[in-house]
Amino acid sequence: MRVSHVVSAAVAIGGLALSANAQVLDFQHLEHNDGQTTNAGNIVSEDGFDITKNQGEPFEFATFGTQESRYPGSTALFNNTVNGLIHIAAADGSSFDVESIDFACLNSSTTVLMHLVGNKTGGGQVTQTITHTDPGGGLPLDLVTYNLVGFTGLDSIEWTQESPFHQFDNVVISQGGYRCSVTGQCPGTVRVAWTGATPNRQQGIVFGNSQGSTTIPNGACQGTQLGIQGQVRLVNIVGTGSGSGSVNGPAGTSACGHFIQLVESGSCNTSTVAQIPQ
Repeated sequence: MRVSHVVSAAVAIGGLALSANAQVLDFQHLEHNDGQTTNAGNIVSEDGFDITKNQGEPFEFATFGTQESRYPGSTALFNNTVNGLIHIAAADGSSFDVESIDFACLNSSTTVLMHLVGNKTGGGQVTQTITHTDPGGGLPLDLVTYNLVGFTGLDSIEWTQESPFHQFDNVVISQGGYRCSVTGQCPGTVRVAWTGATPNRQQGIVFGNSQGSTTIPNGACQGTQLGIQGQVRLVNIVGTGSGSGSVNGPAGTSACGHFIQLVESGSCNTSTVAQIPQ
């Protein structure tokens, strides 16, 4: 696979570190060694996830063969309908996180936009706009990995095939584990929710300006690595309850668009990083 860059909406990261329970939808079962465009159907299923589109769209999902000039170095999927939907959900309806997706231009255009929408379990949405520019300025096309921010606790993720069109690959998904999400209005009242915590413990809500890396310098969890950086500070301590739960609180303008992470007492386990709405 030819991947030129790894980027994030908040901070550029030098490499892609997968969660221990992550899986990758890589569409390699659709690979074909020819110069053709091959239809893949209206539903593509892989590793317990379904990629679907709207009923009534005239064209199916498709892939380029390895000898097609627009093949981006790895088998990538695209909706062949203009403004067609790409919708990803677990086949069993369970919630999941999306860590990153690879995108490439579909044709010789050098810049494309993808407006991603994550539909949260229990309500609410998270959005992110990806602006992809082909690193080489055209053919041959290259996949680029984009880290997603706050796409945790999802029922589904979706976007549309907007002109001038794109293809996608290597959807990195994780399920289970200690997860955190933030919903609500900022400034205003936000809801911090968690799942996968150890029951009946205390946990700290830790704030940081951006995603990155910070080591807790002292205290019971000294040496624990966080996934946030910039003016990192403890803002509250709450109980984990049965292992999942939520707490509401006020968020001022200065907090909007920044990040939080949970740290569990005793084990010093850390949750996924979540972005405060902006």
